[in-house]
Amino acid sequence: MVVSLKNCCTVKPAEPTWNGPQPLSELDQVGTTTHVSTIYFYRPTQNWLSPPDTITNTLKESLSKALVPFYPIAGRLSWIG
Repeated sequence: MVVSLKNCCTVKPAEPTWNGPQPLSELDQVGTTTHVSTIYFYRPTQNWLSPPDTITNTLKESLSKALVPFYPIAGRLSWIG
């Protein structure tokens, strides 16, 4: 399977969230900090491309809504010196 990157965008939470520092637990700080990106795709229905941008818009909107209650994953990891 060949995967090619067609586009890149930033998705922000749908509503305002707290944006201060969020400390990691000790368990989070013990190992190597890595990023694993995983997207699961399922067999589409017959009319999955009408209109053409439905899939990407649905994914962006869903992620935007999910980032409201799960706001800590909307940020970036950084070392506290």
